[in-house]
Amino acid sequence: MDRDRELRHLREGPRLDEQPPLLDHIIARCPGTAESALRRCKELLEVVLLQSANRWPSDREWLSLLPELFIAECAPEMTRKEADKYLEWERGLSYEERIRRARKEDAHGKWSVLETVYWFRDEERSWWWWDAVVEDQNTVRVAVEIEGSPYANGALRWILRASGATSAESET
Repeated sequence: MDRDRELRHLREGPRLDEQPPLLDHIIARCPGTAESALRRCKELLEVVLLQSANRWPSDREWLSLLPELFIAECAPEMTRKEADKYLEWERGLSYEERIRRARKEDAHGKWSVLETVYWFRDEERSWWWWDAVVEDQNTVRVAVEIEGSPYANGALRWILRASGATSAESET
């Protein structure tokens, strides 16, 4: 899915005549705050999706572009030395190992800003926003278009948690 279509889905939802090839659902538990959590999640994703893959923002630009509430929820960034060592290690992993690692890390703590936006680079994407509904005041159901399973959904689950969900789990 291209970014323009994904932005339209984020803002308006899918058209009645659109059929995705494959969907997964992320269930976000938001005690009493489902509407506001979904709104904050969409606001953040809109900023990310508006960025050009051809001119990806610098680390400093990301910190000025993203909502302050999201940045405040994130873990501190690694030092350059820590990041280089981590990236060298991660490049040695297979795609499947990276997905498993992302899922495990998502369940155990906060992500940093740069760690989150990394997963929105075109070459890292494996899901695209399809639609979302507030099922009740405590629950948001997000539908994402996927190519197959497993897929790397940790960044989305972190964004939902940083937006107010106490948990965000895939149905697959």
